[in-house]
Amino acid sequence: MTLNCTVKPSIYVCSLRSVVHNPTFPIFTTLKILKDRWFGFINALRGMGVYFFSENSALWVWLTVPAALFGCWYFGVTKPEWLAVILSIGLVAAAEILNTSIEEVLDHLHPERHPSVGKAKDLAAGGVLFASLTAIAVGCIVFGPYIVDLISQ
Repeated sequence: MTLNCTVKPSIYVCSLRSVVHNPTFPIFTTLKILKDRWFGFINALRGMGVYFFSENSALWVWLTVPAALFGCWYFGVTKPEWLAVILSIGLVAAAEILNTSIEEVLDHLHPERHPSVGKAKDLAAGGVLFASLTAIAVGCIVFGPYIVDLISQ
């Protein structure tokens, strides 16, 4: 059934029967897009849960994130310093999740040892190392002066 609409000044007048029976009516298309986005968000949350509750490398995130956030609170760091610490946490966590997913896919597709698979895994691990070293540098820059002041008192 077709959508019978007439155009009046900036509004559409449609018959109710056409709207109810036409799955391409804009509201139905919008609802489908929202539903798809919602399920995509749920899948992303599931992926984060899988990483944080089943991967050994997530232990470092579980140990360092509370320590960094406590340090920010304890030393009363400025908002830009908070931002730098939070972005560093996100950078390392995202790199770890991407590294884990790359390793999982490569292990599934090519379970035996292969130089190309090893190179790809090494590159992914190098990305995590780079992100971690960046986070350590941010931590030293942010917390260093506060720790020096605390020690010198």
